[in-house]
Amino acid sequence: MSNLATPSPESVILEAVTSTLAAWARGQGGKAQQAEDPQHSIDQIVRDTSNGLTVSVFWGSDNVSGESRMESEALMEGVVNVIMSRPITAEIDKAKAIRRTLDLCHDLRKAVTGISRDDVQWLQMSPRYAGKSPITVAEGKLLNGYLLRFNVLYLRDDPGE
Repeated sequence: MSNLATPSPESVILEAVTSTLAAWARGQGGKAQQAEDPQHSIDQIVRDTSNGLTVSVFWGSDNVSGESRMESEALMEGVVNVIMSRPITAEIDKAKAIRRTLDLCHDLRKAVTGISRDDVQWLQMSPRYAGKSPITVAEGKLLNGYLLRFNVLYLRDDPGE
């Protein structure tokens, strides 16, 4: 008998997004990793010393969808958050650096929304882009990066909860 917990739909979806972005970030000379929560995500970004692109992925929230496909399965609406940052010192021209960051956000968005429901158990449709906002850390320092939000629709595997 195994002591390993059965992966939740949320953890499976989060791993799929992180894996997709890890491959994407490597192609950009950076890295992507999963965070436990928003603070852990910010810590990963701020403490990174690689002077390159850094991506951190964490689960945002979820709610029961008003719709149900079957009585035994409830649809859930979740939010996956992705923080993407790169040092502004990576470019001498700060305006060019900011434009490059926006271009990377666009490419990151395409990578996540390109995840197919056929490739991820429980996912009912590809993630939908829900917007981005700048990132400010506790010290008031504005990072050269953004928080991107993606909505996911998935089946809860234990509707009795």
